[in-house]
Amino acid sequence: MITLQSDKELPLVPEDIKSKLAENKPFEFEQDVPDLQAIRSACEKYQHYSNFVLIANGGSRTSAWAFYYGLKEFGNGKKFRFVTSAEPRVIQDIRRKYLPSDTLVIVISKSGTNINNIEPLLMFLDYPVLAITGKQPNTLREIAERKNWDIIIHPEVGGRFSGMTTCGLVPACLMGLDIDAIYRGALEGRQKYSLQSLTENAALRLTQHFFELEQKGYASIFASIYSSSIVSFLPLMTQIIHETYGKNRKGQTIFGDYSPESQHHTNQRLFGGPTDVTAMFLHESMMENDTALMVPEDLKDILFRGYPLEKLAGLSGNDTLHYDLQGVRENCKRKNIPFVQITLDRLTEKGFGEMMVFWQYFAVYSALLRDSNPFDQPEVEAAKQISLELRMKR
Repeated sequence: MITLQSDKELPLVPEDIKSKLAENKPFEFEQDVPDLQAIRSACEKYQHYSNFVLIANGGSRTSAWAFYYGLKEFGNGKKFRFVTSAEPRVIQDIRRKYLPSDTLVIVISKSGTNINNIEPLLMFLDYPVLAITGKQPNTLREIAERKNWDIIIHPEVGGRFSGMTTCGLVPACLMGLDIDAIYRGALEGRQKYSLQSLTENAALRLTQHFFELEQKGYASIFASIYSSSIVSFLPLMTQIIHETYGKNRKGQTIFGDYSPESQHHTNQRLFGGPTDVTAMFLHESMMENDTALMVPEDLKDILFRGYPLEKLAGLSGNDTLHYDLQGVRENCKRKNIPFVQITLDRLTEKGFGEMMVFWQYFAVYSALLRDSNPFDQPEVEAAKQISLELRMKR
């Protein structure tokens, strides 16, 4: 479950905006229905590998990254390495540490024409490879067919919205995660945040909140994340926000870090830099298996900033995060910096599914409110074409 709090009451979404949104057809990521049993069956033949090298960019990487680093406690302990280019240092390190006999390379590209996939792939042709790509003929598909690699179909869903398709669920399955629970959370999220639920819709209200702040000059969002699980989502959040509604000279920049670590550097920017940043705090509700701090007798009288250390005795790990977050929130109030706090129940596989679709809807609604197409990325494609031409003209 996702709940929102703010320094002020979150704005209601105007009825004319609701009506405008309701005119849209179901979004592409809502229409794909993955065959979970087929995914499990396809992955079964690869479960004997201990290491996986995922060659992917954009959502093909950020979704799997979120699953791997956010849900490690639920996984099978298999090692995943993420490759986004042919950087020699990365390729050499992987080839030195992981042998073809115990390593599967997974290459993911819907178009099959991503140069940053093809180039590193050519450096792993002596490894077993699984390709996930679109149905239409493309470069990756042709390579896979000539090499007799297995091919799993990538549906016609854009990469940043593909976490609940084969693109995200195949890696999740190979990580040993419960893809049924993940997808169940996604379905529940769609009931809460889709166009069919525009009255009490947390994704839409958060969209309206940041939309109004952008109009007031808040060009950036600082995501301060008080959870080692949630912070794994930051690359996906960054991608989906920038690529979906950073268009037509509109949209906001998001940056963030794991907290309270961020309090030791980026709080200086938040509180002392230009007044164009709004804060977004993300944390989990009380985490389980908490441990209280113990202060031995021989240390109790030591002073820490004027207080004896014994004052910390009995303080739980959850308490420490709460007080750190509360301190930054209070300073935001004193300095009139708007903020929103997003609280999630303790994250499990099901919770990850809900959170992933939450950010998908947030990004789409944000684009629509700014009269932008949520599903294109013209400037991304332009830069890719230039870089390709430079390679071919050398």
